[in-house]
Amino acid sequence: MGNSREEVRDRILADVSSSYDKTEGTIPWDIAAAVGIEVEAQYASATAEEDRFFILTADRTGLVKRGAELGKTITPATKAKSEQTVFDMAPGTIMLAGSRVSNETQSYQTLEEVTAPNTDVNGTAAESSDEITVAGNILYIGSVIQFTTAVAGLSTGVDYYIVDVDGDIIQVSLTEGGSPENITADGAVIFDIILAKIMIEVECEAVGDAGNCAIGAIDSFPTTIAGVTAVTNLDAANDGFDEEDLEDFRLRVLAAAGRTGNSGNIDDYYNWAKEVSGVGDLRVFPTTDETGSTVNGHVLLRVVDADNLPASGELCTAIELYINGLSESDIDRKAPVGATVHAVAATAVTVDVFIGGIDIGTYDWATRVKPAIDAALTAYFASIGFYMNADGEIDSREINYPVIISTILALDEVLGFDSLTINGVAHSISLTTSEVPVLGAVTKT
Repeated sequence: MGNSREEVRDRILADVSSSYDKTEGTIPWDIAAAVGIEVEAQYASATAEEDRFFILTADRTGLVKRGAELGKTITPATKAKSEQTVFDMAPGTIMLAGSRVSNETQSYQTLEEVTAPNTDVNGTAAESSDEITVAGNILYIGSVIQFTTAVAGLSTGVDYYIVDVDGDIIQVSLTEGGSPENITADGAVIFDIILAKIMIEVECEAVGDAGNCAIGAIDSFPTTIAGVTAVTNLDAANDGFDEEDLEDFRLRVLAAAGRTGNSGNIDDYYNWAKEVSGVGDLRVFPTTDETGSTVNGHVLLRVVDADNLPASGELCTAIELYINGLSESDIDRKAPVGATVHAVAATAVTVDVFIGGIDIGTYDWATRVKPAIDAALTAYFASIGFYMNADGEIDSREINYPVIISTILALDEVLGFDSLTINGVAHSISLTTSEVPVLGAVTKT
């Protein structure tokens, strides 16, 4: 029995006595038609409510509610960070927290306030190591100083470059990037700052993958910052992840419904790690420490991020903190007492692809063909799962040679080729339990 407005209307009219005129435009017909419209809407709403209850058919609102019943929430988007962003600062400059820098598309903010040293900085020189200890040092390599009080081997009133830094210990040279000066006596030194290079952590203003960028990409200022002349990031800004895709969350809720966590079994560790923003997937190795050795009371997690790439050190640390807590007495700790979790990035297997005798027609290799191949192969590698099945068994995987061939041939920019190798071989490559493929060089003849 259908429940469209027409079907409801006709069923109502069928129940009305034939002694009444029920043709279109009459009062019985108009009343039945109006009721049919409303009943159709009610049936549609009831069906939607029913669908919202089930994990497989729920919309976002319903899925979030079903996930909450299983202790699962959508992992939020995160902001990319660069921990090693170096600023060129004039002596005494105050860099406020929230100061803004940028790359070509995104803006970033400093996460702490820093004041560049100015004059009369005290240090202790050591003849044996050619090092100077400066308590609370924040100067980085490339900073320029002048000694006002020096020891043998160092001169006053001359520019020295800091060429090595290890916490409070620095080494200096008369040339930028040169060998450390030979200090020939122990003693106190005092110096003034000519140029301070200071490393400050920055965070992208926008959430998500868009904030990730390469080394050196952060190089400008949206607005002038007094006393600051240059900036560059010495590490890639990373760990910016988009909010978990709804369908990925659906799969995680389904997995949680099918997995039977029980105070520290494999399913528990899997589910706990997946609750950390940025985690793509993982493998759980019970009674295993961070070196891979069998040790009771330890659990090893090998992790990939949301892009199916080896997890960063920061992400691994976040997982460990989330599961281990600050201590065994931490009320937010997930792991049972006596268990220690080690999160370690999956091992990257760099895949170099060589294509012999490729025919690309009139397309340009550098600007059109290679980027298309890179994108297609990166997407294929991301599709090679890194997971355990519902029974906790580790699935075997491989870099499939025929799939790579078909992936490249499917591109409009590639008309054909004579040969293809991956890492020098013309066959599939098996992956071990902790390996994940990462695209390397793509070359051609």
